[in-house]
Amino acid sequence: MRYALLLSWLLLLDGVTAVGQPAPVCDRAEFLADFISKHHIRPPSRQELAIRMAKNGFRTLDPFGVLFTQDQINRHLQDPALNDPLGKSLDKCQWLGGWRAMYSVALNDYAGWLEQNLGKPLPFNSTDSLNVWTIGEHPMAGTQLHQHRMRLAKYQVLERMRKQKLTGRSSARFAELEASARAFVLQKEKKVVRELDSLFLDKLLPLVAQSFDPHTTYFKHQEAEEFKASLSTEISAFGFSLQYNELGELVVMAVQPGSPAWKSNEIHEGDALVSLAEGNDPSVVQDMSPAELYEKLGAITRAQLTIRKKTGALKTVELQKEVIENRENTVSAILLEGEKKVGYLSLPSFYSSWSNDRPKGIAQDVAQAIMKLNREKIDGLIIDLFDNGGGSISEAVELIGIFIDFGTVGVSRQRNEELALIRDMNKGIIYGGPLMIMVNSQSASASELVASSLQDLGRAIIVGQTTFGKGTGQQIFTLPDTEQARPDMVKITNGIVYRVFGSTYQKKGVIPDIEIGRSDGITDRESALPFCLESDSIRKKVYVNPKTISTLSELRSRSHKRQAQDTALRELLAYEQKIKTPIALTTEGLDTFIAGLTAELPLADATRFKARTALADQTVLRIDAFQKNLLESQLKDLETSVQLQEAFQIMVDYLNLQK
Repeated sequence: MRYALLLSWLLLLDGVTAVGQPAPVCDRAEFLADFISKHHIRPPSRQELAIRMAKNGFRTLDPFGVLFTQDQINRHLQDPALNDPLGKSLDKCQWLGGWRAMYSVALNDYAGWLEQNLGKPLPFNSTDSLNVWTIGEHPMAGTQLHQHRMRLAKYQVLERMRKQKLTGRSSARFAELEASARAFVLQKEKKVVRELDSLFLDKLLPLVAQSFDPHTTYFKHQEAEEFKASLSTEISAFGFSLQYNELGELVVMAVQPGSPAWKSNEIHEGDALVSLAEGNDPSVVQDMSPAELYEKLGAITRAQLTIRKKTGALKTVELQKEVIENRENTVSAILLEGEKKVGYLSLPSFYSSWSNDRPKGIAQDVAQAIMKLNREKIDGLIIDLFDNGGGSISEAVELIGIFIDFGTVGVSRQRNEELALIRDMNKGIIYGGPLMIMVNSQSASASELVASSLQDLGRAIIVGQTTFGKGTGQQIFTLPDTEQARPDMVKITNGIVYRVFGSTYQKKGVIPDIEIGRSDGITDRESALPFCLESDSIRKKVYVNPKTISTLSELRSRSHKRQAQDTALRELLAYEQKIKTPIALTTEGLDTFIAGLTAELPLADATRFKARTALADQTVLRIDAFQKNLLESQLKDLETSVQLQEAFQIMVDYLNLQK
């Protein structure tokens, strides 16, 4: 279960209004389903789509399992009205009426339960616990539903009490804090109950799109415009955009290349924003309306953001606004100096032409950074794709071309088209030395194309953890049935990418040559997402001349021996296990759990290398004190990174064995 469930639950969108009557909504849903089916690489049958929509409906409106039991859901999925809910029969939208009636009964039951159980002090005891990994699972029967609701209510009251203490009420007695927190939770949940019915209509179109696969997405025109505005290059900004996830949390949608958020190397797509502070004035984001949040972000120039990473860990990042403009230092050239001199580049995403004034992408920026490193005569190069969720496939191909002469780097299949080779057409190599690619469970899409291609061609050693497993490509379409001046859009999965020799990393991920840590991790991968496309393979003649890294077996053996004796690495694995431990539903139990999330991750001894920026960039840093301090903090993080210390030593072994 994702860690988005940890710090809030049932926090749905504020200010949602009903979207007219059911019939017009069904007409739009039917049109959207037909439009996506015409362009999707593997559209489900109409009946399968209906079942998926029903399952998605339960996930969307009952993500924490407080309204329905699994028995009720199973019975509903057998309803004949689900055979073709978007059909053109006279009974069109009858299914929607059934849904609303079903929710009405469930909501009334939940409202009554709230009044009965939150109108009096809750019984807290140390034997009661909440397993956050199973929150989204619906209880099988009524008795279990009551127990499940009670555990979630206790957790929410405890979390509210904790926030009250953080905002200056630490001296209040437990009974006073509990009563105040319980009243807050009761009112909030009653508001949720009142809005769920209209929310369903508002969520219907996104629900249709998401029922094709996890990456097919419907956007209202206003959402697309807000996204563009958030990444403007003409305003002073922190450089990230936000969107609500299905749990009502604000999560990072994108990070502007070259922006303060990008250069911090701490903020990535999918990170949840928990709080922000200016000076000593912290604000809990979940308690703010969207208008209040954007007003606050617009009014301040420097802020401390508390974000929750996909691992569940909390991280505080300090950012200062800048006018985002044409900058040459989008990719920082770093040197790791120890037994060998190794270049290091961290790439949070694959961007392309993100400004009209700057018609270039990440591949060109990487090429420039490598030239800076080459001037310092590096022995090897490490490209860090940790948490890189992908982006432009064309930029990924350009990046691969930096390290190979030319040729095939993958195979693609588009709907109703023949298999096509993905090729680097540019002859020549910018960097031909020893190369390592670092990946983890959140390296996805374009990152996986880079890792798999360089692995298949024998051009790089891949280290880290098995990647996310997103081997699909998407295209954005303008919906023709919307107002021409303000069109809605839909991102549709219309392609699949295969590895050089025809296998796939879709749903499987790219398995590293040398594993660092453990591959199961504590975050979801593609295979855990509802309705993800199944993996397959293709046959296509590909003419390549792959190299063989003959020392891989020896490198793997040495690394595993080191890792078995690495105290910091063992502590990191223990940290992951601790996060999976159920929360004891007492103030002490919650404090202990949150302390575990906020604790610093285990650090490696900075013994194998020291990190510094390339000489070519140091002049700029001398005149920008804030960026200098930020970079110094990043360099310290690199020196104490458990994974990077091991990756560096693997590179040293590789260089020595080559001799």
